Amino acid sequence: MMPDMHVKLQRNYFLENGGKVMRGSEIELPEKEAKRIINLGVAVAHTPVSHADWLLSLGSKVKQKAELSEETKAHYQSDFRCFERWCSEHGIDALPVTEDALLRYVVHRLADGIEYNTVKRNVFGITRIQGLTEMQPSAGHLNHEVFVALSNFVRSLSDALYENIGSAVRGGEAWQFAKGVIDKQWSEKANASKSAA
Repeated sequence: MMPDMHVKLQRNYFLENGGKVMRGSEIELPEKEAKRIINLGVAVAHTPVSHADWLLSLGSKVKQKAELSEETKAHYQSDFRCFERWCSEHGIDALPVTEDALLRYVVHRLADGIEYNTVKRNVFGITRIQGLTEMQPSAGHLNHEVFVALSNFVRSLSDALYENIGSAVRGGEAWQFAKGVIDKQWSEKANASKSAA
């Protein structure tokens, strides 16, 4: 009896009993038949991978993607140092990074005329540093939540922006207004905390 050979089908394959095996499937066939369909281009020889080997391979791919280049690390560190300096100037603890502090930072950066995509990249770097410290909340959650909070904050300003700036709102004026509002909200929260204590 000839040994079986493992193949991966490149096209549909019809069995002797009339059954059909779909393209992409892995099957074992007698060596002679396997070689015949390989020569016809219906299949390719394939060595099956054990589940443990597959998991090991997946783990190494994930690790490679998780490892950051030196340039990327430098960008993240620069983003965080900028945030840390801003926090120091405003009397805020930089770590752990909180959604409120990051939202206020984002509004300040936009009010300073920094492009939205640059600010978004800065926030990703800041939250990635938070993730590396393994502090809560997680980097991905924090990155997502701060932009949801920004969207909600901007929506809450719509009427006030229209009343205070007019219909011809220029980006810089709108963000300056937003900066004033968020600083006022921050101050009110701080005062409420002090009086509750």
